[in-house]
This record gives sequence, C-alpha cells and structure tokens, in this order.
Amino acid sequence: MFLSSLYFFFLLIINIIDIPWRINPFNDNLLLKYQCIATILPLLTFIFIIIREKRYNMNLKIFTGMIFTSLVPIILSGIFDVIRVHKNPLILNIFNYNNIQNNSRITQNLAQFDKTEFFMLFIFVNFIVFISKIISDFITEPIKDLIDTSRKISSGNFNIKKPDDDPGDVNYIYNTLYHTSKSFSDLINSFQDEIYEKSKAEEELKRTLSQLYLSEMELNYIAESTKDVIWTMDPQFRFKYISPASIRHSGFTPEEIKKQSLEERYTPETVIFLKELWHKTKLTEGKAEYKNKRSEFSFELQQYAKDGRIIIDDVRATLVYDELGYISEMFGITRDITERKNFEEELKKTKSKLEETIQELKNSEINFRFLAENTADVIWTINPQLQVEYVSPSIKELQGLTPEEAISYPWEKKLTPTGMKTFLGIAERFLSTNGDPEYKNKTISITDTIEQIHKDGHTFWTEITLNVIYDEKGYLLRAVGVTRNINERKLYEDKIELMNKKLIETNKKLKSIDNLKTELLSNVSHELRTPLAAIKGYSDLIHSEKSGPITDKQRHQLDVIKKNINHLTNLIDGLLSYSRLYFGKNTLDISVFPIIELINSSIETINEKHNHKNFIFNFYPQQDHFVKADYVRIKQVILNLLDNSCKFSEPGTEINIDIKSDDDNIFISIKDNGIGIPEDVKDHIFERFYQVDSSTTRKYGGIGLGLSIVKKILDLHESHIELESSKDKGTFFCFSLKLSKIPAEDSNKENIKSNINKNNIGNDQKSVLIIDDQKDILDFLSEMFELEGIKAYFHNSSEGILNKINIHKPSILLLDISLGGEDGLEILKYIRNNNINIPIIMLSAFTEDRYRQKAKEYGAVDYITKPFDMDDLLSIIKNHF
Repeated sequence: MFLSSLYFFFLLIINIIDIPWRINPFNDNLLLKYQCIATILPLLTFIFIIIREKRYNMNLKIFTGMIFTSLVPIILSGIFDVIRVHKNPLILNIFNYNNIQNNSRITQNLAQFDKTEFFMLFIFVNFIVFISKIISDFITEPIKDLIDTSRKISSGNFNIKKPDDDPGDVNYIYNTLYHTSKSFSDLINSFQDEIYEKSKAEEELKRTLSQLYLSEMELNYIAESTKDVIWTMDPQFRFKYISPASIRHSGFTPEEIKKQSLEERYTPETVIFLKELWHKTKLTEGKAEYKNKRSEFSFELQQYAKDGRIIIDDVRATLVYDELGYISEMFGITRDITERKNFEEELKKTKSKLEETIQELKNSEINFRFLAENTADVIWTINPQLQVEYVSPSIKELQGLTPEEAISYPWEKKLTPTGMKTFLGIAERFLSTNGDPEYKNKTISITDTIEQIHKDGHTFWTEITLNVIYDEKGYLLRAVGVTRNINERKLYEDKIELMNKKLIETNKKLKSIDNLKTELLSNVSHELRTPLAAIKGYSDLIHSEKSGPITDKQRHQLDVIKKNINHLTNLIDGLLSYSRLYFGKNTLDISVFPIIELINSSIETINEKHNHKNFIFNFYPQQDHFVKADYVRIKQVILNLLDNSCKFSEPGTEINIDIKSDDDNIFISIKDNGIGIPEDVKDHIFERFYQVDSSTTRKYGGIGLGLSIVKKILDLHESHIELESSKDKGTFFCFSLKLSKIPAEDSNKENIKSNINKNNIGNDQKSVLIIDDQKDILDFLSEMFELEGIKAYFHNSSEGILNKINIHKPSILLLDISLGGEDGLEILKYIRNNNINIPIIMLSAFTEDRYRQKAKEYGAVDYITKPFDMDDLLSIIKNHF
C-alpha cells in the first residue's frame, strides 16, 4: 500500500508540473477548469487510499474499496485523454485561425464551433469513461467479492457472528446479494457496452474530423485553382459562399456579388428566366417524392462583367431537399462559355457559308455546263502547266475542231506566230504571280485579242478573256477562258480607227477654229469697246455740262445714248464671259477679300444702272467676313443676280440681300418681289440661252446667259446655288463661299503705292502721261483733264517712252494695252525693269482675267476696261495722286 501511495503521489506531482505545459492557447477558462479537475482527481484518489489503509469499519472499507480501487486507471485514462486532445494535430489545426479559409463553408462552420463548447464535449466524454470505470472497478468487483464471501458463509466454511437484533438468516442474505449482484452485473455490462460503443464513436468522430480537414484543404485548393466559380445558396437563393475564381470570371469579388441584385448582375432576359426557375423550384417543396432527395439541373445565362461586357455562363446546379421535402441549400459550378458560344456561332456561320458555297458551286457547275454547251463563245480551261483540260462544243464552229482535237492540238497549230506571242505574254503575266501571298483566294481577269488558225488554214481574230483563279496560299488552281470571234468587229475597229484619226484631225481644226472664234470675240470686243469708250466719254462730258450747258431735251437724248451704250457693253461682256467660261481654260484667280465691300460695290453699280427705277436695296450686315474666291467672278455673280432681280421687279420695290455664316462657309442670299419663275421651268432656268418665253425677252431684254454664267462660276468654286420661286411671288437665290481666317491684303497694290510715295519722280503739279494710239480717246481725255485742271501729255507708242517720262515727270501714267501691234503689257514690264515707280493704270478693251493678272504681276496699280465711266476714271486717278 505504501508503494501505491508513492505511485499516486508521483502522479500528482507530474500532473501539477504538467499544468503550465497545457495552458490553454485560446485563453479559454473552461479548459483551465478541465485541467484543474484532471489534476484534483489524483489528489482525491490519494486521500481516499489513505483512508482505506487506515482499516476503518467494514462498511467504510467496502465503500472506499468499491469507489477507489480502480481510481488510478481512471485518472491515468483522463490524463491520457487530455494529452490526446491537447496534442492532437487535427484539433490544433482546426482551431488554428491562420488555417481557417474564410471562403470555405466547412471551415467556417467548424470555426463557428466555440472552443469552450469543444472542451466541454471532451470533458463530457471523459466523464462518461470515468463513470464507467468507477462502476466497473469500484462497484462490480466489491460486489463480486461480497457474493463469493456469501457463498462461503452459506456453505459453512466461515463462522458468522450475527447481531442479536438481526432477525434474518444467512441464506437470505446470500440469495438477496446474489440476485442483486446479478442485476448489478447485467446493468454494469450494459453500461460497459454502451460506453464502449461511445468510445468507438468518439474515435470515429476524430477520424471523420481529420478526413474533413483534409477534404477541406483539397476543396480550398480546387476552389482557388479552377477557373470555374463554385458557389452555395441558402433556401432563399441568397449566396452563402462564392469561390475566389469570381474575380477572374467577371471581375467582381465574392463580397461584391453578394451585394448585387438580380437586375444589377444579369441581363433582363436572364432575370426573367431565373425568377421563373425560382418559382418552379419553390413549387416542388413539401412533396413526398423530394424528401431527402437531390435534384440536378443545368442551364445557360448571361451576366454583366465589371468592364461592362456580357458573359455567357454554363451553370450546373444541385438542389438539396431535407427530410420534410423542403429545399435546405443549393450548390453548383458556373463556367464561362462565352468564347465557346462565339466559336459555335462562328462555326454555324461558317457552316452556313460553306453550304451556300457548295450549293453555289453546284449551281455554278450546272450553269457553266449549260452556258458552255449552248453559247456561241468557246469556253475552255487550262491548268498551271498550260495544258487544256476542257473545251466547249462551240469550238467546232469557231475553229473547225472537235473538243477532243482542241485539247490534244499544240498551241502552235492553233495560233499564228503573232497570236502565240500574245498568248505567251498573257501566260507570263499570271505564271509570274504563282505562289504570291498577295493573290490568296483571288481571281484576276486578263483580256486581249489573239489571231488564230482555222482547221482549213485561214486566220481570224478572236478576243480572249482569261479568269485566273488562285487558292488560299496564292498558288494557281486553273484559268477559265472565253474566246469570241471578233473578225468582223476587228474590221470595223480598223475602220473606226481610221475614222478616229480623221476625227482627231478634224478636232484639231475645230480647236483652231474655236481659238480663232475666241480671238475674234476678243478682237471684236476690243474694236467695239474702243469706239464705245469715246462715245461714252463724250456723252458723259456733255451730260456733266462741263463743256457747256445743255437743254432738258438734250439731257434726255444723252440718257438714251448712255443707256444703250451700257446695254451694248453688257451684251459684249456677257458674250465674252460665256466664251471664256465654256470654251476657255476656266482658271480662277483666288484671293482673300471682304465680302461686304464687294456686295456694297455691286449694289452701287446696279443702283446706278437702274437709278431711274428707284429700287430699295436692303443690306444690313452685322459682321464682315473674309472669303477665299475669285473677286472679279464673284462680283459678276452678284451683279448678274441683282440685275436679274431689278430686271423682273416693279420699280420702287425692295430687294433684300443677306449674309449668314457657319464655321466654314458664308451664305449669300438675294430675294426680290418680282414676277417669279414658274414651277415647270425651274430645272431649265440655268441653261444657256434659256428664256421662259419670247415675250419675256421682248419685254425685259437679255439673251439668256446671266444665270447660266452664274451657275458656271459657282461650279468652278465648288459651290451650289439654290432657287426658291413661284409665279408672281418673287425669287430667292442663295449660294455659299468658303470662309477665310486671314484678312485680305492687296500686297501688290500696297507695295506699289508705298514705293510710289517714296520715289515719286513727278513734280508738284498733278500731271498725266497718256500712251494710246486712238486719236478719239486721246482727244476726249485731253479735254476731260483740261476741264479738271490736270496737265496731260500724250504719246502713241513705246518708242522714246522713257525719255518722255524723264522729261515730263508725270504723276500718273495711263497705258493702253494694245498700241498698234505693240503689247502694252511688255511696255509696262519694260518701264518697271528700269526702276520707274510712278503709278501706272492700264486702259484696255480686253476684259479677260489673264490680262488683269499679268498687269498686276508686272506692277500696274489698276486696270480699267473700256468703255469707262468718266467720273470713275477721275476718282481712280485722284486716289493715286
């Protein structure tokens, strides 16, 4: 007994020392309590053993023996259980928070299992084991000893001292104890079986937990590695778990997805489908056939990715029903099949195109055969080796050969030497491209004429069209040719070629005639303008009464003369403009100028022309604009439109001019309240020489070129004129011009004026040197300048002109452009080359732009056409003094 006491004491010391080793890593008070209980139990055992060794009365001895005999194994078992619990890697791993995967449903559920509850479970299990061992060691064994003792007493082997006051007999005690012992024994055996089963269940639980941990680790690895999204839902179809693959899948994290509504995550069609699916699955709940069952299904849906694109998903889901037939959870896998669906769609399209192509090829072959066998043209095919593979039956009519003969005959027998050279040239063209990637899946066509040989020996001309077909790598597949007999056409072509040569010669003659006509018009214009200038000049001079008073009758007569001179001048200008626009080079002198100045100048000109009609011109621009165009020709457009409005409007009526602009263009409009244009003639109004009717021509005059010239000029400016009009309701014209950001600068004029101001060789008295060979013009100008107090000098040729300039030192030089066979422009150039910088104004009966441009290029400050207005000429001259 002393050794037993030492043994238990030793266990007590070891257990006490072991307490710091087993301090709860989770700071859990219940675990500490458990350890304290495990420590106190050996202590209590030690105390009771001492009591037992004291040999107190029999009952106490039996009691302590029954209770404490087997206490040592119980305590040892408890200690071993504590060691197993505390040292088990499974338990440590389960409660190691670093290993807890927050996105794992199994681990989350285990992590939610409170550590205190876990150790309470272990205490309970050990308590059951403790009780079973107490019953086994402290009750069963003492009772067995008691039964054995009773048997001995009953057999008389022992002397039993029976108390005086105990009335029973010994046999009764034996029977009672025996039956009691047997009942206790059965009960204890039952307890032992139950405890054993629970112990086995405990071991099984531990193994299951270990397997669950391993399965958990595997599941986490799979969930994090796979591209598919693994998820679970509760019975209300709310996400409980979503694997991290959702980030790769759609760009959303699991937490973001859980917060999204159906409408935010899925397309409208998918939302409708999912709601219908949810409704159908809810209808299955509570039915007997679904108790403890699983329902698997799959479907496709469309959802939005974080970058806005639409993802097509294949979903495989499983519904789990509980023992009552209600949905307990749903789990599944979502896979992105967008690329696959796109591929399938492309595959469908490709298949459809392939089927169409096959059908087209079949139809094409049928059509080819039909055409080849029924057309008069010969259809044939050759391979890349220039071997004939097929010839249509019409070869018999063309060349006298059967298809078989045409296939077997060498090219030299079918083509003349010239034809053979042409054919080899064609072959070289397409053979040189064989294998060129640039010709992948292409078909090129080559057409030429070839002279061939008939079977009977005569030659004839054919036209060959060869379609060369390449494969997907750029290699030749075959060539399909069509040969047509053009022998008769060739004869006609030879005739046509001869006729073309004659036409070319005739065209040259016509062009020469046209040049003569243009020159004639120019010369006629010059010859008409020169006398008109004298007539107009003297008429203006007399009308101004500077040469003497006139009567009212004479004034009226002079007005008639001026009116007809202006009309004749306008007719000449119209014909020349028409000739230049429709038969000339149609070049534009593009410059940048303010449009308001041009419009105001045009209004003044038209107002002076029609001053007796008292028209009201309404033009109130808000802002000036600079346009990029031909100044002279745009002015002619506005003059023609304004003149057209005045011509067909009643005197005293209003004519409105307006300008509007956008970022690139300016829009100029002119509106009148005249007789208008009938609807049925609007499409013809811009045609040359077109008049609405002959009565209009007689009443209003004109030859029908004004609007035609307007359209031609605007066409040259890439502009378009719009017309709105109806009979008796006036006419509205509108056209556009390109805006310019750069203000207009007449650099030539400014430079010349600057040089003239600095280097003027004239004297203080204002004088003019006039160089002209027309005596009537010289006389008129002499009289006009004399009346204005301006000294005038005259010269009629280029000879001695520099000497004249140096002698007279004029303020301004007036130079005619045509001086009896001499070119006034060359005289201008000669003067400027001799560094004479006086202002030079060109007087000319030529109105062509080319003369204006050259005069400006050579240094003229102005260009005045005959007939000129006397007041205009004086104004220009005074501006340059």
